[in-house]
Amino acid sequence: MNKKLIIAAVAVMCIAVLAGGATFAWFTSEAESTGNVIVTGDLKMDVERVHDNDGEGLSYVFDNLQPGDTSATDGMTPLTWIVKNDGSMSGDFTMEIDNAKGALQMKIHPYYFVDGKWVPKWPVLIDGNVIGPSQAITLAPGEEVKIDVTWEFGILGGRSVGNAYQGQELTFDTAFELNQTRP
Repeated sequence: MNKKLIIAAVAVMCIAVLAGGATFAWFTSEAESTGNVIVTGDLKMDVERVHDNDGEGLSYVFDNLQPGDTSATDGMTPLTWIVKNDGSMSGDFTMEIDNAKGALQMKIHPYYFVDGKWVPKWPVLIDGNVIGPSQAITLAPGEEVKIDVTWEFGILGGRSVGNAYQGQELTFDTAFELNQTRP
């Protein structure tokens, strides 16, 4: 009899729970977000050559150099580029010298100016090796900088470089790079 009473009590409770659950309701509300879009930013650098020289594109050529010639004092045009961040995000700009070849590696001394200020930590040629890259300059979207490179031929202003350098040349590549930065 106890067993029948327990079974009956459990059955009554189950019926009560089911009846209560069927009549008990929560209020609800819904919203929908439509047309969601995720777009990446872009990093785009524009380099414009401003200097008037025999080179093509961003390149330059200097002919008939004599010991002691400099781009600043002997009527030769300094090399000038305008570098602009045309992208939508900030980037660190650097400039590197690659693939340097020729006997004049130790005799051409470049000096770099960014917006008129001398930058001592930019590429230098020492014993045929490029010491660099340049220190980074952060460019915000739409920001531009003017890069002027002056140089001299000789031993840091000296006119005595020796006859061994007659008819010699220096060839190299200049690489401009803009790398994404995080704010």
